[in-house]
Formats: sequence, C-alpha cells, structure tokens
Amino acid sequence: MGDWITMNLDFLNINSLRNYPIKDNCSRTDNSGLFIIPNSLITDLSLCSAQVGDSPNLYISTITVNSASLTIEISVNGVGVLGTFQATLPLTDYNTDFSLVPNAQFPDATGMITLGSSDDLTNLPYGSFSFSFANTTLLMRVYTPVNTTLSWMTFADTQGNISTVTGSVELQGNSNVQFRDVGGVIYMDAAEGVGFNQPCPTVGPTSTPITTINGIGPDPSTGNFTLIAGTCVALASAQYGLTLDNTCGEPCLGCTAIETLTTQVNSLESSVLSLNNYITNLQAALAQSNTLLGFACTT
Repeated sequence: MGDWITMNLDFLNINSLRNYPIKDNCSRTDNSGLFIIPNSLITDLSLCSAQVGDSPNLYISTITVNSASLTIEISVNGVGVLGTFQATLPLTDYNTDFSLVPNAQFPDATGMITLGSSDDLTNLPYGSFSFSFANTTLLMRVYTPVNTTLSWMTFADTQGNISTVTGSVELQGNSNVQFRDVGGVIYMDAAEGVGFNQPCPTVGPTSTPITTINGIGPDPSTGNFTLIAGTCVALASAQYGLTLDNTCGEPCLGCTAIETLTTQVNSLESSVLSLNNYITNLQAALAQSNTLLGFACTT
C-alpha cells in the first residue's frame, strides 16, 4: 500500500513539471493574464468526434471556476466549441474522471478528462477565463480519430435473447430466407419458389396441429380456412373452438322422414274428417228422434 501511495504522489509531482495535455511551448495563460492553468489540474485527456476530422486544432478555450464548481471548455480552432467537462469542487480524490458533455455543433463528440488535483486552484482568482489557441493548444496525442467501420453487431429477439458478435461476422438465411446484393445494398427476402410453409413441428407431447378438416386444406396463398354458416346456423367463438347454434328452428329431420310424417298426418286428417261427418249425421238423427218423441199420442 505504501509503495502505491509513493508511486501515485511521484506521478503527480512529475506531472506538475510539464504542460500535458497542453503543448510544451504554450503558456497556459488566459487572455487577461490573470489565470494560469495549473499543471497539477489535468493528468489525462482523451477526445473523439467523427465531425472534427483526422487532424483537428483543439485547445482549451474557456475555464470557469468558483469555490463549488469547475467547467473546462474544449474548442476546435476557427470552428466552435466541441464540448465541456464539468466537475464539483473540491475534488474528493486524486485522478477523478469526468465525461465530456458534447456541444450541439458536435453531437457525436465523446471524451474523458482526469483531474489530478484542484488544490492549486485555490491560489487563483474565480471567474470565467478565455484562452487563445496559441496558449492552450492540445497535444495531438489526446485526440483519436473515429473508426467509421463496423466494430460490433448486437442481435435481440422478442424473447429477450441478446447476442453481441465482433470480428468476422457471417449471416446465414434460415428456412425461406434469401440474401440479395443490389449495388452494395443487402436485401433479405422470403425465398422464391420454395413456398412459405414448413412442416408443422409437434405441439405438446402427443398432439400435432390441425392441417386439414374433412380432408380439406387451407387456402394455399393465405393459409386461411373459412367456415361459412348456412341457413339458421350461427358461429360463435369458444375456448379452443367454435360453437354452432340453430337460430330459427329449422326441422332437423330429413326429407324421407318428413314425407312419411306428412303422409301419416294426411291420413289422420282424413280419419278426423270422417269422424266429424259421422258425428254430424249422428247429431241429425238424434234431433229427428227428439222431434218424433215430442209428438202427442192420439187414440
């Protein structure tokens, strides 16, 4: 532990004798001559942006400091502000890292600054101090050009499975998928001439999906199977099926049975009519008998 502390303090002491990350011949003095950036303040710096180019002219353009906060602004000479680093003072530890907040002009800019110590800031005035490119030019060492090639690919599916691959990546089409290269653009299409359906896998331990009903398959173009309700039949959905209801009381007998029943009904009707005629004649005979019985007897 003691060796680590000694090495860390030695690093800070050595760093305080050089301009890094500012070029050695720069004064680090603001435009008013009142503020000199302490060498102990910045121990490391890294910047990156695709919009800056391979050889940017980067420099510290503004430092704003008070007892509670520190803001370091990085700019591209003659172009604009790249972004800012913001820290809360006093620093709680040596070599504390802070991320770049990109300016709207360079939205893709990224960076990291390591602040070694803020102790020497207490001997400097508070305020906002502007710097020229000549006095705070940053070493090219702190800038890394953006690699515009593909670095990695991440795949995610609806099941939450995520996989990230790097290096040489090979894409293979599964069932009914083909790849087409059209002017450097790769298209993934449903393969032509091989159909869109594969044999259905087994569902559950012993069952398989329905492929036909009464030997009739689905529409080959859509895969749909249409049920059409006939007269007095209504279709309603049910769990795992359909319910068929008779909605108008249509006879459930066949034509032969109905013909036999009709013949029997006609025969019964004829018998009823004959019985009715017999009753009518009987009533007439009874009426006649009553009339004869009502005549007075003569001697």
